[in-house]
Formats: sequence, C-alpha cells, structure tokens
Amino acid sequence: MESGAIPDMNQYLPVMSSAVGQPQEVGGNGAQQVVTKVLVSNPIAGSVIGKAGANIEQLQRSSAARIQLSRSGEFYPGTSDRVLLLSGSLHSVLTAIFMILEKVSRDSLAGKGKMAMMNKRADHEDEVKLALSRRLCGLLIGHKGQTVRDIINDSGATVRVQSLSELTPSDPERTI
Repeated sequence: MESGAIPDMNQYLPVMSSAVGQPQEVGGNGAQQVVTKVLVSNPIAGSVIGKAGANIEQLQRSSAARIQLSRSGEFYPGTSDRVLLLSGSLHSVLTAIFMILEKVSRDSLAGKGKMAMMNKRADHEDEVKLALSRRLCGLLIGHKGQTVRDIINDSGATVRVQSLSELTPSDPERTI
C-alpha cells in the first residue's frame, strides 16, 4: 500500500470487534489496538490538517495515534465527507478523537461568529460521523435502542444512526 493511503477497513474488522468484545492484544506494548473511521466535512478536514500538515503532525505526536485522511476529492461512498482513519492503542485513539473534537468545537465557535457577521449559515459543518460495521452498530444501538438513548441522554448530543433501508445488502458499514 502506498504511503498515506487509506487501508481497506475489512482487514481491521477483527481488531475493531475486539474493542467491544474480548480485548485483543496486538503489537509489542500489549495495549488493545483499535481502528476508528470518522467522516468529516472538508472544512473540518482542513482544520485537522492545518497549514502544511502542522496540526495533524501535532495531533499524532500528542495522542500517539496514527491519523490518516483521505485525499481531497476522495469521499466516503454516498457522501461528500472525507475519511479520517485513526489507529493505535485504545487510549491513543480516544485521545486523538477528543483532541480533534475539541479543535472542531473551537474552530466552529470562531467560525460561527464570522458567519453571523457575513449573514451566512454553515449547515452541518461541525457534524462528525462514524462509520461502524453493522455488528458494532447493533451493539451501539443496544436492545430496543436503549444504549443509544442512554448516550443521547448522558451527552446531550444528537445521534442519528443510518437506517437499514438506506443501505444495500453489500454495504459493510452504517454511519452514525
């Protein structure tokens, strides 16, 4: 695979499932390894990259997670979102996600002030989506939707799980 290319996620499904099931030790440090696919808008992708890649380098150094981003114009199927792939130990990936969301939130607040002055509205620019395997999505939803309701109640976030009717039988993932 060429440097910087997004790997085929199917090779990571056993590792991704271990994040919810039995921990799987992979790698020399004995830490549980995970891969997370986050879908982001172009403005968020630009914010994550930063000038000459400075932000993404700093995020990788600070979190110890590997962060890869699809190239400009390469979108997740059926969307206009770019793919942000985070991999590493569970702790490093969660740290990277937290840092990215924190940055997106700061940038969004700064941008909304500018947008209000220019009388424009940026719909869904601060929206972040996850692409999960169907099996993991079912675990996230929980029995009769209880787990996802708990997440919504605890976090105050809006959570929309892609409907099964929006998928084809060959779609391996759902967006959240």
